[in-house]
Amino acid sequence: MIDFNPPSARNNDQETSYEAAADASFKASEHRLLALRTLHRFGPLTDYELSARTGLQQNSIGKRRKDCQDVGLVDVYRNEEGEKVKRPAPSGSKALVWTITAEGISYITAYDAGKNDE
Repeated sequence: MIDFNPPSARNNDQETSYEAAADASFKASEHRLLALRTLHRFGPLTDYELSARTGLQQNSIGKRRKDCQDVGLVDVYRNEEGEKVKRPAPSGSKALVWTITAEGISYITAYDAGKNDE
C-alpha cells in the first residue's frame, strides 16, 4: 500500500491543532486522488493545466502531484527521445509536463474499485 506522509501535529499542540492536521490529511488525500484521476482522464499536463482542470490553486495541486510523484504514481512526461517535455506556463516560462505512471493507473483503478464495493 502507498504510504503518503500525512500532516501531523506536535505532541504539545492543542486539540484544535490535531483536528486541523486530520482535516488537512483528508483534503490532501482527496486532492491526490483528484490529481491522479485528472492525469488519467486528460493525459499529460503541467501543474498549471492540472490547476485549470481541477479548480484548485496551482501551488495546492502541485503539492499533491508531488506527493504522487514521490511514491511513483506520477512522473515527468518524456518524448520519444527521452527528453523531458515542457509547455509554456501563464508567465511565459516553461513548465514540466507530468503523466500518470502504470503504477498510478493501477492505484487509482484499485482505489475506485474498492470504493464501489462499499
